Amino acid sequence: MDGYYVMAQIFDTPSHYGIAEGRISRLNIYKNREASKKFLNYLINYDRKWDEGVTQDATIRGIIEKLVQHYDQKRVDWSFEEKR
Repeated sequence: MDGYYVMAQIFDTPSHYGIAEGRISRLNIYKNREASKKFLNYLINYDRKWDEGVTQDATIRGIIEKLVQHYDQKRVDWSFEEKR
C-alpha cells in the first residue's frame, strides 16, 4: 500500500482491542517486503495496542487511516488512540 508492505489481522467483528475499536487487531507496516523478512524491522506495530506509542508520521498515519476506512468504514480518532 502506497509503496509500503502491510501485514494485518482482520476479524469479522469490531473489538475494543482493534484500531479505532474496529476489526484490525494486529498491524505491522514495513518499508518494503524485504524488510518484513527481518525480525522487528517494522516501522509501526499494533498488537491490541500501539507498542511504541502512536506514530506522528503523516505517511504512516495515512496508510492506517486508509485501512481503517476500508475495513471499518470510519475515521481514526488519533486523540483516542494516543490515550490507549
